[in-house]
Amino acid sequence: HLRADTAKTDADGRVNSWPDQSGQDHDASQSATDQRPRLNPSGFGGQPTIEFSRRSFMHVASQVLDQQHATFICVVNDHGPPGHREIISNWNRQENVRTSIFFGLTKENTVRFCDVFNDAGQIPDRGNPFILSAVNGPYLSAVYHNGRALKSRPSPLYTRKLDTPWVIGQQGNINGEFWQGGIAEIRVYNGALDVGERRAIELELARRYRIKLSETGEDKKRTPEFLALASLCHVLLNSNEFIFID
Repeated sequence: HLRADTAKTDADGRVNSWPDQSGQDHDASQSATDQRPRLNPSGFGGQPTIEFSRRSFMHVASQVLDQQHATFICVVNDHGPPGHREIISNWNRQENVRTSIFFGLTKENTVRFCDVFNDAGQIPDRGNPFILSAVNGPYLSAVYHNGRALKSRPSPLYTRKLDTPWVIGQQGNINGEFWQGGIAEIRVYNGALDVGERRAIELELARRYRIKLSETGEDKKRTPEFLALASLCHVLLNSNEFIFID
């Protein structure tokens, strides 16, 4: 869990360390002065943002994920030219070119969740701050923009090699595909969050960074009338002695 308001800077306002808030010690750092991103104290919604540009990136301590099912939730914007550019990655030229895991954009505004899911929907107004989420679960892989589903596949990503070094802001150790824009927050979960869990986190982030979430079909249904009908259905089912199997 990396959040820009905890970042530490050098005398020139460049970020040299970014403490992990999860308690798992996945701190990010950059020892090379000319490759450090800059801290913007009032970036998204008045909250601090780390501004990445060409050739700036950060190393992440230790292995971020230890299981295949995972969730990524990022608060970013993008000013990069068309082409590959990554928010987070563990791509490694020697070990997992085809089995790495990474999340970012490609072409003009296309989301890329690993090479196997390289056309995961389009981002409108990418220069404005947005919440970009991806879930790799047991039965699907899916990408969301401001809470709205962009695209999904009816299967997980095939097995990824997760033990290579992780970085923020470029494609692994390729020395390229740099993210060129702001990153305010990155949360990575060692498991596939369900809809309610993911939506709750996106709502928290939307409030913090003053981003408007897209209304989903679930939101539209949850009127007082809908909830009353749901309660009635629960009462009817619970009062019956039969076992219902869907």
